[in-house]
Amino acid sequence: MSVVSVCRNHPDRPATGLCVRCRAPICPDCTTKVQGINHCLNCLSQRAKPSATAVLRPSRTLAPAGAAGALAFFWIVFDRIGAWLASG
Repeated sequence: MSVVSVCRNHPDRPATGLCVRCRAPICPDCTTKVQGINHCLNCLSQRAKPSATAVLRPSRTLAPAGAAGALAFFWIVFDRIGAWLASG
């Protein structure tokens, strides 16, 4: 048994996506994509207009460096905690 979600604004239409902010099911007519991300009309109207210097998303080229930095940070933290627990 499959459950078909319907559009929040058009109950006679199947939903094809979810708004990223409010998680409302929406049909293609109610979907506005901003940088490939679904937004409903209500959330899009509430979204603040970014300034010319605002960064909406980090560059994908920074993702591996950020992940490696986070991994190194947690490795060091948990290594120090482990050493402290072992010495006590």
